[in-house]
Amino acid sequence: MLRVTELFVAIGMLLIAGALGSVSVLALGLPRTEGAVVALAAFAVLVLYYLAVSRARDRRDQAGQLVDLSRGIADLARQVGQQEQRLAALASSTETAIQNLSAINQPLAAEVAELGAMVRQLTGAIGGAEDVIASSPAFPAWPAAAAAAGGPDNAMPSEGNTALIALIRQAIQSGGVDTYVQPIVMLPQRKVACYEASPRLRDPNSALPAASDFLQAAESAGLIGEVDLLMAFRCVRVARRLNSGHENIAIFCNLARPTLSERETFARITDFMEANRALAPLLVFEFALASWRALRAREQEALSTLAGFGFRFCLDHVTDLRLDPRELAERSCAFVKAPAALLLDHRGGAGRPGAELPSELARVGVKLIAEKVEAELTVMDLLDLDVRYAQGGLFSPARPVRSEVTVEGSDPGVLPTAASRVSH
Repeated sequence: MLRVTELFVAIGMLLIAGALGSVSVLALGLPRTEGAVVALAAFAVLVLYYLAVSRARDRRDQAGQLVDLSRGIADLARQVGQQEQRLAALASSTETAIQNLSAINQPLAAEVAELGAMVRQLTGAIGGAEDVIASSPAFPAWPAAAAAAGGPDNAMPSEGNTALIALIRQAIQSGGVDTYVQPIVMLPQRKVACYEASPRLRDPNSALPAASDFLQAAESAGLIGEVDLLMAFRCVRVARRLNSGHENIAIFCNLARPTLSERETFARITDFMEANRALAPLLVFEFALASWRALRAREQEALSTLAGFGFRFCLDHVTDLRLDPRELAERSCAFVKAPAALLLDHRGGAGRPGAELPSELARVGVKLIAEKVEAELTVMDLLDLDVRYAQGGLFSPARPVRSEVTVEGSDPGVLPTAASRVSH
């Protein structure tokens, strides 16, 4: 496009120069030679003028380009400065994050190392895959024992409470408390999902007191904390043995409300559970509903300590279904055990308390367990109610745990100290 313009300019200059030459010859009477010289001179002047104008225009254009370039360089320099500031801030935050991560990883690495040491100790202690539950006839389950003794009402004489307390004290000192477990199954497959552990007194005459009499007498004598401490230790050992093959079968361990208030006893339980917090998914602490509702601030704080280690809770001895599922879930209560008869009394009862309890508990992740299931028809009714966990004599009675699982290798820092306290 520029060349075409220059061509037209050159043609215009030639025409102007020619016109001046013709005027000088025709109008002024100059010879043709001089007219040609005038024309050439005029053309040269026009060319020089055009070159001067073009050069001035080019200078202006170049000056404008230089100004634009300077502005672009200044903008680029400003952007580079901003990027340098951002990179410096990013480097500083990255260094801080690395320092924080190192601070977090140090206790985590120590905990992993401790866990590895525990696993190695556990592997050496197990020595092989043995069944935990022994079907030994030497220690009958509580129903049979109570029947042999003439029933709960006839289990002890009227003045037998003192004798029972003495028997409990001696059993704790001499290792005469056995651990029984009863399975909790998943319906309808009836696959074992959990076990509930309970303490039983060993009596050579097989005249065992009823379970309620045993625990009430221990609580009235101030010995329930020692029993709970003993059972917590044993449940940890049972949980380790049961899950040596990664079965993920939980153990339910009962805790009495007075145990939460005994500072020394609960402090030892807390220390022991903190050392075994890796087993938190496999150990569930069980409380009576009445005790759960009556917890004082100190006792709730004690439960919060266990929940902080990752342990979960279960409610049993449920006498009514007026429960708040969301509140239970927020307080780490993962299970509720209610008598099957109580649950079935509310089926189809629209608007009655607990009518929608199974579905409400399931929505917040709390598992409902029907206990005291003794008949096949009850199982069918529970499935219609959408209850998926059950416990009772229909599936299996409570059976004793092998003594080598709960006694051999006992922690000298826990059990002998507990027994020595009883002797005082």
